[in-house]
Amino acid sequence: MKVHKLSSVFFGETAIFHYPAKEKTNQAVLVLKGLYGQHVLVGTQSKPSWDNKLAELLGNKNNVFLFNTGRRNAEKNDAFIGKTFQQECDDVQNAFTYCKENILREEVVWGTVAMSFGGTILIGCPNVLQAMQAVVMIGSGCGKSPTTTKPLLSTLPDTSVLLGSLNEFHGSLFFLHGGKDDVVPKESQQKIYNSTTACFSRGWVEFPSFNHELVDPENGVSYTAAAAEKFLTLAFDGIFNS
Repeated sequence: MKVHKLSSVFFGETAIFHYPAKEKTNQAVLVLKGLYGQHVLVGTQSKPSWDNKLAELLGNKNNVFLFNTGRRNAEKNDAFIGKTFQQECDDVQNAFTYCKENILREEVVWGTVAMSFGGTILIGCPNVLQAMQAVVMIGSGCGKSPTTTKPLLSTLPDTSVLLGSLNEFHGSLFFLHGGKDDVVPKESQQKIYNSTTACFSRGWVEFPSFNHELVDPENGVSYTAAAAEKFLTLAFDGIFNS
């Protein structure tokens, strides 16, 4: 694993975590975590998160990238005070451009797994979205709550503007939804899916017993990494076999 750093448009630095593929490949995957989500290296936390597991599952045939965007500190509630949604998108766009220009300079087939707010950020970065040929979104929404005080959410653009980038997305998409999701309204998630009419192929996948993050609330078992790997592979296969 290699770490690259560049200046954030907001505060401090954006860290780029690159897990090089174990086999020779022209595939790369960008993993975008949810609101406040940070990639933490294995061994520095009590147990691996879903993104650690996903990087391992994808690691043979894919270069895997994760970004920790600029924030004020590690404290969840204070991290993004003063940062706008557009600044967060700019950090992601700049990090992605850095990956293409300085890490993987050859022709690459890109895919992404975007969890929750990570999917919202993805559609807020048209240049990143259009570079993707395979997309898996998990529980992502597009609406702004009138009562939210969270900086990145309170500065979201109008829904119609945000969804506009999907008109130009022509890749393959799977949208994964937990039937017991009580975080992001299903209607908000469906607005994203219903706006992807120009894509090559798409599928809405419902997991009736899982929550927002595709965790079984009955036993606490997370299926996030396994489901993301399965459907990203299917999305890639749909592109390659077309």
